[in-house]
Amino acid sequence: MNYKQRFKHALLPVLLPVISYGILGPLEIYFGNASEFRFGLGDFVLPLLGAAVLAWLLGSAVLALVPGRAFRPASALVLGFGVASYAQNMFFNTKLSEADGSAMRWDTLGTYPAVNAAVWLVILAAAVALSLLLKKQWNTLCMAIPAFLCAIQLVAVVSLAFTPHPSVSSEKQVSGENQFKVASQQNIIVFVLDTVSNEHLEPAEWLYPDLLEGLQDFTRYTNADCCYYTTFPSMSHMLTGVPFDFSASSWEQWLKDAWHSDRTNDFYSQMHAAGYACELYSPDLYNYGTAENLAGHFDNVQNVPRTVQTGRLLGLLEKLSAYRYLPYVCKPGFEVLSTEFSDVVDYPETKVSIESNTDFYAALKDQGLTVNQSVKKEFMVQHLFGVHGPYTTAPDGTYIAEAGPDQAVKGCFTIVKDYLERLKELGLYDSSTIIITADHGHAQYAGLQPIYFIKQAGEHHDEMQLNTAPISHDDFQATMLTLAGAENNEEFGTSIFDWQPGQTRTRTLYVREKDDRYPTLRGNDAFNVFYEYTYTTDGAELAAKYAQGPDAILQAPARY
Repeated sequence: MNYKQRFKHALLPVLLPVISYGILGPLEIYFGNASEFRFGLGDFVLPLLGAAVLAWLLGSAVLALVPGRAFRPASALVLGFGVASYAQNMFFNTKLSEADGSAMRWDTLGTYPAVNAAVWLVILAAAVALSLLLKKQWNTLCMAIPAFLCAIQLVAVVSLAFTPHPSVSSEKQVSGENQFKVASQQNIIVFVLDTVSNEHLEPAEWLYPDLLEGLQDFTRYTNADCCYYTTFPSMSHMLTGVPFDFSASSWEQWLKDAWHSDRTNDFYSQMHAAGYACELYSPDLYNYGTAENLAGHFDNVQNVPRTVQTGRLLGLLEKLSAYRYLPYVCKPGFEVLSTEFSDVVDYPETKVSIESNTDFYAALKDQGLTVNQSVKKEFMVQHLFGVHGPYTTAPDGTYIAEAGPDQAVKGCFTIVKDYLERLKELGLYDSSTIIITADHGHAQYAGLQPIYFIKQAGEHHDEMQLNTAPISHDDFQATMLTLAGAENNEEFGTSIFDWQPGQTRTRTLYVREKDDRYPTLRGNDAFNVFYEYTYTTDGAELAAKYAQGPDAILQAPARY
């Protein structure tokens, strides 16, 4: 065959991996996580398709350079690579962990990567062997096999084009312009340290005896319930007071309904009527749906110019696509964390500085804490990365490539205590109410209850107070209204101050799980149900219930 003939024969074998890695893979990643991303389909789809076409033509041109008899096994290797990649994505990725931003535990896979690699070698060897043994039939096979698999994947691409996905045409975003400014008179500042449970503190205190030093003015509640284990729906439930609706048509619909409910509108109206500006600083809108859901409630939701680093975004999508299609022995080199996608979207001079604990701390030290003289009272929620994996927070609050959970706990408290010292320097510590809590605990540490510390305005102690009252994130709104001196209508329920040590209270925790007895959700294969645990006393009873198994299993709504 001459070069032109080889080029024609190279087109289909090369097209197969190009569609997998360059088109279908990135699109499936986008549509499967569209509600979590800050960019839209229009920000990358045309460059993605252009890059795929270019890779197809260049790859075919390079393969066609292989001369004579060597062209047949070379094209067979390319075809075998495409077939193995297709099989990997369809059948062999069962050992991948939930894509929640945490690093994959490669050490738990045992011999599976070796078995997976052996399957790849068999497919590649079989392709080459067939090309040498079936000389007359090979040209037909080399065209028919990729044509069939390409057609299947193109059908999937077309179906994705009709998949509903959130619009990002609006420029409303959570602005970080005033993240390190506090009100001039009264502040209610809530630090939400992601994934920190009571059980995190004991080993951390043993390693770092000064962990809670300087917090003597706080009362520590040791029997708090977070209602939902994982940030979604915990954060939106806490801030809206609306229980998660397991019968909702989708996550997005529940988020929209919760944030536009009468209860939510009434709560933020009352906080504003009490003279409080309301601001939320959180690393990802995923937990709230869209910025439009927050508009009208939080004053730092503004129209902000948005720019997307298209080249970097394409690189991340292609890298994560390769992570899905390549064998396990290659996957560690292509792992992508969720925070990397947040960095490809820029909001000039207004970016929220909490993609990680260390980002927040670096910005705090760089900008300092200052007074916003135009605001007299403020209710502020600072949601930090906390002790969510991967652990990259050193005990002094700076970045470290591989930390442990105890180091991360110490680093989080170092950061918060530095913030409090700066508040004292401004003369606003005494008049401020400070809450340090978590959106949820950490099941791996048998810690399903979150931490909860509170210092009310004017509160001082010689040593930290302990309180075993059975409180809950259900109490959040009523507690805020009480602290703000606003009217607490019955619709907001009880505050933490309505509960006393020794009282019992029926509380229910919902834990997201993957249960193979239930259908896989549209748009999500990491979990599909919530396990329900009801308890009446404390965290010890909850841990025992968790070990025994759920009281009920509720199927989770789908995602768009």
